[in-house]
Amino acid sequence: MKDNLVSIRLKKDKKRNKVYAFIICFIISTVIWSLIKLSNVYDAEILYPIEYINIPENKVIVNKVDSFVVIHVKTTGFKLLEYKYIKKPRPLRIDLTRLYKKNKTENADYFLLTSLLQYQLQQQVGSKNQLVSVKPDTLNFSFEDSYSKKVPIKLNLDLNFKKQYAIYDSIIVKPDSIIVTGANKILKDIQYIETEKKSINNLSTNIELKLRLKNSYPKNLISIPDSLIKVLLHVEKYTESVLELPVNLVNDDNNPSIKIFPDKINVTFLVAMKDYKNINKDEFTVVADYAKHIGNTMKIYLLRYPSKIRITKLDPEKIEYIFIK
Repeated sequence: MKDNLVSIRLKKDKKRNKVYAFIICFIISTVIWSLIKLSNVYDAEILYPIEYINIPENKVIVNKVDSFVVIHVKTTGFKLLEYKYIKKPRPLRIDLTRLYKKNKTENADYFLLTSLLQYQLQQQVGSKNQLVSVKPDTLNFSFEDSYSKKVPIKLNLDLNFKKQYAIYDSIIVKPDSIIVTGANKILKDIQYIETEKKSINNLSTNIELKLRLKNSYPKNLISIPDSLIKVLLHVEKYTESVLELPVNLVNDDNNPSIKIFPDKINVTFLVAMKDYKNINKDEFTVVADYAKHIGNTMKIYLLRYPSKIRITKLDPEKIEYIFIK
């Protein structure tokens, strides 16, 4: 019985070893086959990035320009693998002082034959890769005068505060505006430039942010400074307070027969803890405008109050009046 068990175990081990040997041989043969294939030379087309330099002074490109050219190369599989997945090619820089005018008229239409870029491209792709051709055969450019405009910065902030905390005073933005340049047809409608979105949760302390500007316009048509915007957030802890204040009747021609009720209201507001003791009733003015009465009611207006508080409720918001004979 024992001999039978040993024999069965040996057969299983032998079978398992054969499977392992097959897997190892398969992996080795696959690697060798891949190396052979990758060593072969192939004809291939590659999207090659381009960027433009030396745009004529006070001009802007207004047509849709190519951001890639298609290059036809003869190269090894290793290089193709590198271009597509490992190391992206650095952009080809095209000097716009080398353009040719399309005709002798005063329009601003120019072109550049990509065949003139082949030597520059060959230098970048390397001598081990044979550059065959470039598509498209022509790059076209249309220019217009460039204009400038000063526009304000708009913050794109999503702020969530810890309970009882909030912004104190106002948010400081430096700079609060920038100079934007580009095509007048788009520039004239730009009212502001927005920052990148920034979300902050559970905010309870002062914070300084540095935000990039977001250019949502075609980059060849609109240019904005590549600079950081400094944002200062002053945060304080707030508490709720209530004051009972008298109502002043206005536009009543000093008519003593008009009686309002109630003649006082409660004003509820939020105030920073550090300012709580400095708030007094003399800083508030509550009025009811008789000239705007509807029926026998008048709406309450808060004409004056400290800038450092936030009004949350007037109770009541309307008062009534009667005439006393």
